[in-house]
Amino acid sequence: MLEGTVPRIPAAGLGCIAAFLLPFVVTSAWYLGASLFRGLSSDPLNLAITAFTTLFWAAVVTSLVRVVRRRAWMPSQLRADRDAGIVELLERSLLTGRERREAVPLAELAGLSLETVTRRRIDARTRDLAGEVFDPNVRIRLRIDVGSRKPRVRVLELHVEGVDRREEVADLAYRLGAACGLSYQRVVRSDPRDIELDVTPSMGPGHERIPRLEGAANYAADVFSKAAVTAAADERVPPFDPAGFPSDHTVAKWLPGRQVQLRKPLGFAAVGCLPFAIAGLLLGPGLYVLSASRRPEVAAFERFVPSLGVGMFGLFVGLIALLAVAAALPRRLTIDWARQSISIGGLFSRTEIPLPDVAAIEAKCVRTHHSGGKNSSSYHSYRCEVLVHRRDPASAGKPVVLLQTREFREDPDTPYRRTIPLVTELAEALGVERRVTDYS
Repeated sequence: MLEGTVPRIPAAGLGCIAAFLLPFVVTSAWYLGASLFRGLSSDPLNLAITAFTTLFWAAVVTSLVRVVRRRAWMPSQLRADRDAGIVELLERSLLTGRERREAVPLAELAGLSLETVTRRRIDARTRDLAGEVFDPNVRIRLRIDVGSRKPRVRVLELHVEGVDRREEVADLAYRLGAACGLSYQRVVRSDPRDIELDVTPSMGPGHERIPRLEGAANYAADVFSKAAVTAAADERVPPFDPAGFPSDHTVAKWLPGRQVQLRKPLGFAAVGCLPFAIAGLLLGPGLYVLSASRRPEVAAFERFVPSLGVGMFGLFVGLIALLAVAAALPRRLTIDWARQSISIGGLFSRTEIPLPDVAAIEAKCVRTHHSGGKNSSSYHSYRCEVLVHRRDPASAGKPVVLLQTREFREDPDTPYRRTIPLVTELAEALGVERRVTDYS
């Protein structure tokens, strides 16, 4: 049995939201009714605007109510009882504290998977208010087969106290599977940070029997089964999916050991920001020349001072636009085993790295904190960079960035899990060390 507490959202918070929206909704609805039934306005344009405004606020309120009703339930207890033949889930409402139960017969349980979840950095005040219920460290997927074409999946993200190692996640999967009467398991993914196991009632490809578990576990004291240690030590990385790699680079060719090509096409900013870059850089000198041609009697110093001020502003805007143009220029990365070289370049620069000079391929995970303003909250974004470390002593400590993923807001798992297969296959094909630097 996994059991925890679910916090309550203060009623005052919901009251503030309702108090903020209510005047807009009531005012729009009253004016629309008055215009239609009391002849307050006969202008069709005003009626259309009023109707649109009313529908807009009604849609906002409806969407908010639906989101609150759907998201306001959180699991507070998960009980797997092989003797009783059920898996029981107890959920509690964040708003009212009301409980609801769902009991699934083990005969309908087609399997489950359990995997790690990267913990977020939550503000200390939020952690004190909500405990760790909003900071899960494991994700459980229950596959429920009731005779339909596709099993229904219940996803539970939980914080299980003391589970901070991959071995503990594997041990928990074994014990939960055994309590559910499931006999077979396989390690889907096991890498330097994550692990995922799939547990089923019958033998499937790659499945083995759930190993015998000796004694009770104590995750707070790092006590778990030997089988869990074996599962975590056996690294298994899924194949790289070129089509699903979230980057500005597209994979044109993926044949590690022969040739790999990634291309970043010309971005819209290269064209859209170019006029702003040129105009910003020429704004100051242009104003000076224009002033000299239209008012030649003015002294050069008097023309220079305002032109300098405007020119500094234009230089600032122009440099920002120029950086956007440079970032949007096309770029090509080619790793050619026949030529024994890595070629990185764009329109104006090119770097060549001999393959014998490559010492390691690194997946570097980068977390960026974005401070919120007065009207917005702060958040973290996550991305992964693929780096090449060289053997050349002069280049030590200066790795070359091959490519990077897009940034994901409050999602550290997606960039990491999409990058690890790429880095693993490149390192194996190059015969060099694979390094992984997790989020700091």
